[in-house]
Amino acid sequence: MAEEQNKLGTVLVVDDVPDNIDVLKGVLGDAFTVKAATSGMKGLQIAESSLPDLILLDIMMPSMDGYEVCTRLKQMESTREIPVIFVTALTEVINEEKGFQAGCVDYLTKPISPSVALARIKTHIALRRAQQELQEWNSNLKGRVKGLSSLVTEKVQALSSVDVVARRDRENWLDLLVRLLDMHDPNLQGHASRVAALSVAVARRAGCSQDEIETIRLAALLHDIGKTGLPTEIATAVPDRLPEPQKKIYHSHPVRGQFLLSHIEWLREAGLLIRHHHEQMNGSGLPDRLIGDEIPLGARIIAVADYLDRSVSHQKSGTMLHIALKNMRNLAGRNFDQGLVPYFEESTPDIYDKPELNKELSDMVALSELVPGMVMGEELYSGSRILLIGRGERVTAENLLQVQRALQIDLPGIKKVLINRAD
Repeated sequence: MAEEQNKLGTVLVVDDVPDNIDVLKGVLGDAFTVKAATSGMKGLQIAESSLPDLILLDIMMPSMDGYEVCTRLKQMESTREIPVIFVTALTEVINEEKGFQAGCVDYLTKPISPSVALARIKTHIALRRAQQELQEWNSNLKGRVKGLSSLVTEKVQALSSVDVVARRDRENWLDLLVRLLDMHDPNLQGHASRVAALSVAVARRAGCSQDEIETIRLAALLHDIGKTGLPTEIATAVPDRLPEPQKKIYHSHPVRGQFLLSHIEWLREAGLLIRHHHEQMNGSGLPDRLIGDEIPLGARIIAVADYLDRSVSHQKSGTMLHIALKNMRNLAGRNFDQGLVPYFEESTPDIYDKPELNKELSDMVALSELVPGMVMGEELYSGSRILLIGRGERVTAENLLQVQRALQIDLPGIKKVLINRAD
């Protein structure tokens, strides 16, 4: 009993070959409590009854293969949040994509490397526990957010009416989801909202219809949703600097994003744009290596907007806007759509016209000096990166109360904030 308490968690191994189970027990036994099942059905029963911290699942099994087992795990309320790693000799991209669509978080390729297996299992278990702690800490969200994808699916599907109240509720859920996404990368606060604003501005100039613009807006807001569930060190990294296995996981996020939205009818078209927002005009992009006009226009727009905002807004490595635009021009034709360049040159000044560049129209005030009626010159976030007041928003008694609470329990990372006096 004392020995089990010293373990890092419980891992369930599902494989129809006992020798394979023995190998994994030998690798994991010192660090984890290992349970085993030699069939998919037995694995489902053990998973539902014991709720392990992670499941290692073989793909090629008789009667019920690993894809079906994973799909069933994700359909059950009690097991859907347990991370599943496929253990397989199948290495084709189509097999990996099928696995991610079924709900797995990672792959281990046979023959198993003990050090790689231990590292990945520890990472995914730590990530899952961090997510659980975050949900517990955010008591105002507890009970409403049971999982990022299930929240969107369950709540949005209930909003079948197209009346004003339904549209408002839909926007509220989208806003909540965008705020949760913002919490994943502290260096890019407000990234999704800015990419959406820039994409919409360019789509209008490009002559898109109102329906097309709305689809582009939704896809831009949720273009990084596929990064949820990835380890933080992968999701927030510069992909070219990652080792090849981690880079492969990072590049799965467009497909993951499309899959998460594929169950929600009014977001399916947006999911298609998300799938292709890392394609490149010369065919070197991912995941489908589309070329030129094969890439949907909305995905081409979001790709440039995403690049520009990351270039300008990253807190540690952000560049000046004119440098980012110059780099965009240099990449046009190879990475980006050459025809969109003029539209971005016209649209970016409106999005990135920061009031701090016009000192006579703005003031820096201490957070304790904020009063109702002031207009925010920049976004204000709590210490855990929850948006308290948006840029351009007027301070009210209600949001001022949120700021005061944050000063007591969730201290923001800044002591002063920019206020626009020109209003």
